[in-house]
Amino acid sequence: MNEAHTAESENLRIVKSSIEAYNTHDINRAVEYEGESIVQYSPERPRGVMGRAWSRQSMAAAFVASPDIQFKVERVVGQGAWGSV
Repeated sequence: MNEAHTAESENLRIVKSSIEAYNTHDINRAVEYEGESIVQYSPERPRGVMGRAWSRQSMAAAFVASPDIQFKVERVVGQGAWGSV
């Protein structure tokens, strides 16, 4: 197995694991996959809000408002350092 294939496999594992954390509403684990430099945009925050603290708040609110919320994954593909869900 070459280095590119190994990195690609690891990236896809991370994507799947982060979605699993979200779908089980494990906020702490889900936020671990985000960088502290993450910026989230929404209609309420059109300029964006930076950081994991906002991510935690946003997820907690989403899970209270929609307790059945989940990502439905149709396909996960990757090539090199890129992945798409």
